Amino acid sequence: MMTNELLQRYAVDGSESAFTELVRQHIDLVYSAALRQVNGDAGAAQDITQAVFTDLARKASRLAAHSSLSGWLYTSARFQAAKSRRAEQRRHVREQESHAMNQLLQTSDTGDAWHDMRPVLDDVMHELNDADREAVLLRYFEHKPLAEIGARLGLSENAARMRVDRALEKLRTKLSKRGAASTAAALALALTERAVSAAPATLVAEVSRSALVTMAVGGGIASGLSKFLAPTALKWLAGAGALASLSLAIWIHHVQRAEAPASIASQTPATNAAPPTTLPAAALPISAEPSLDTTNKLTLHIVTADSGKPIPSVDLAYLLWEGGAAHHNQLLHANRFGICEVPVPRSTVTRLTLVSQRDGFADTRLQWHADQGETIPEEYTLRLPRSVPLGGSVVDADGNPVAGAKIGFNNRTNPSTVPDPASDLQNDTSDFGWPFYIETTSDSAGRWQINRIAKEAHHTLEGGANHPEYLGDPVSVGNNPEAEKQLVAGTYVFHLGRAVEVHGDVTDLSGTPLSDASVKVGLDLILK
Repeated sequence: MMTNELLQRYAVDGSESAFTELVRQHIDLVYSAALRQVNGDAGAAQDITQAVFTDLARKASRLAAHSSLSGWLYTSARFQAAKSRRAEQRRHVREQESHAMNQLLQTSDTGDAWHDMRPVLDDVMHELNDADREAVLLRYFEHKPLAEIGARLGLSENAARMRVDRALEKLRTKLSKRGAASTAAALALALTERAVSAAPATLVAEVSRSALVTMAVGGGIASGLSKFLAPTALKWLAGAGALASLSLAIWIHHVQRAEAPASIASQTPATNAAPPTTLPAAALPISAEPSLDTTNKLTLHIVTADSGKPIPSVDLAYLLWEGGAAHHNQLLHANRFGICEVPVPRSTVTRLTLVSQRDGFADTRLQWHADQGETIPEEYTLRLPRSVPLGGSVVDADGNPVAGAKIGFNNRTNPSTVPDPASDLQNDTSDFGWPFYIETTSDSAGRWQINRIAKEAHHTLEGGANHPEYLGDPVSVGNNPEAEKQLVAGTYVFHLGRAVEVHGDVTDLSGTPLSDASVKVGLDLILK
């Protein structure tokens, strides 16, 4: 159910389950923003998160029609954090704890960049205009696919891509002025990996319960009880036995029993689950949501190849063959634990192809041929290596930048033939392309970047740039080693030619006009 529908249900019907689901969907965004702005103080971040959602509950009727609830929550977290900082200025003892938290967060190859931008990120985010901030939030904080971003912003997918690229560049420029210099690729990766971290598993139930209790008791009592109902105070209340608080404590206990198990189950990975028997011996125990029937699905666990950590919100191109025909060509999405449920009709499937799609990681192809005796497992761990960004620019025949050009690559060394199915490998990043294509769009300055290709695939890349108003410019990296160097350096230039408008008639051999004929004009014919 969409966010605004959930808020509408709570505002109109007082649905506690709708409000709890709303908290579950957005709590990581709010908690992570709060955590950064209080220097890693988890207790203060939880208090701020509580205040934000309590405020949301109070203003539910007004916000139900808000065009961007994510933006409102993100900004509200900043205001609440500012209030918290002013109240906590004298508590210097927390500085040592903040330093320790910073050290823990600096563990991957994005640590240095994140260390510089983390203290100023939220301030700089609020220097962006609303549209740019929303684009960055949706793409890098909430990991939404470009098609969904376009739908939310009223744009096409290509326009959404350009909006996100421009907004990221504005953010990068503003961060560099604050001493947090980085490339666009490094910034995108740092935001993707670190901007949103998981809130404590019990926080959904605690925040929902406290916000709803605050609304239930109402008015001046609500403001007086807001701190009283904080998680630590709830424990005191349960054991105090004060007669005046007994009925409230019983009501809270009832809500806790009704709401907490479902919320916690959806948030808390199993910590002692044994690795599935179908996984390699080196696989780590998998964090999973409640188990479902496995008869007609493949549970895919998507992790980083270097650290084994789950990768959230990975898109998966999904192509299924039944008999001799391909069916169900669609895009699947992994959840924030890196888990994707892949439909597999085991009685009819003859072939299954999956290709991962996530900025910062190499597109990786999985393929099983059930018709050749290969067994599609019920569980599988997909380990994604880091990608190497490629980039450059697109210009016209006069050297002017071309905006809106399509730049795309696959890596079939011979695009006119279909690869031999027997040669297909699992976890294949060196031959990712067939049957999919990696594309991006040039921005207003003609610049473009793709960050989804493994280094080992560079020497077999086939691609080019195209625009409906120009002649395209192809490139074959295997035949042009210098092109590979320029692509990796971000300096490769596609040169689009001038388009030629062609007019004429189509007739049969007797001279009779043909109205439904198609006309194809090859590049060589135009150049001659």
